[in-house]
Parts: sequence; structure tokens; C-alpha cells
Amino acid sequence: MKPTDPVHSVERSAPGFLRRLAIIVYDSLVLFALLTLGSALVVLPLGLGFQIEVPGEHPAFRGYLLLISLAFFCGFWTKAGQTVGMRAWRVRLVRDDGSPLRLRDALVRFFAAILSWGAW
Repeated sequence: MKPTDPVHSVERSAPGFLRRLAIIVYDSLVLFALLTLGSALVVLPLGLGFQIEVPGEHPAFRGYLLLISLAFFCGFWTKAGQTVGMRAWRVRLVRDDGSPLRLRDALVRFFAAILSWGAW
């Protein structure tokens, strides 16, 4: 990459706690909307909303929702380097050398985040 590349021309620094928290709130709202839509696409046609069994307890359904979350984060991180919340707060995710994340990097980041949230 050339030194005049926009990625290199911006000073890189880690965002503070409040900025990260704001990004989490923004992205959570967008992800919640996507998960709600994804759930409706499965639950409404199958009529599962009127049965006693709760579809959220089914492992395949949970895997489906996890896949939606994975596609949301990994897609944004690898294509644009930013999720919706990151874009709103002008934060970009790049590798140490300034290049965009590869899919492997995004997958490691996603599953590490899942593990850290699970520790709560």
C-alpha cells in the first residue's frame, strides 16, 4: 500500500470505552432487527408461534441465529472494515499492517467475542 492511501493517512488509535459502548449499542440494535426478521422468516411460515414448543430452544434454530450474527459481523468486517455502529462513530477495523481483515481474522474475532460474552 502507498503512504498516500487513506488507511495510512489517518492516525490510528484505539477508541475509548464510551465510544466502544456506543458502537455495541448501535450494532446490537441492528443485529436485533436482523435476528427478529430472520426468526420471523422461520417461525411464521411454519406456524411455530402457535405451538407449545419454543423454537428458540431448538439447537438448529440457535445455530441459524448464530449464523445470521456471524454473517453480519464477518461480512461488515471483511468488506468495509466497519459495522454500522463503527461507521457512525468513525472507527475502522484493520490489521496491524493497515490492510483489511481477512475472513480468517474476522472468524477468530467473532468466536473470541462469543467466548468473552459467554464468560459473563
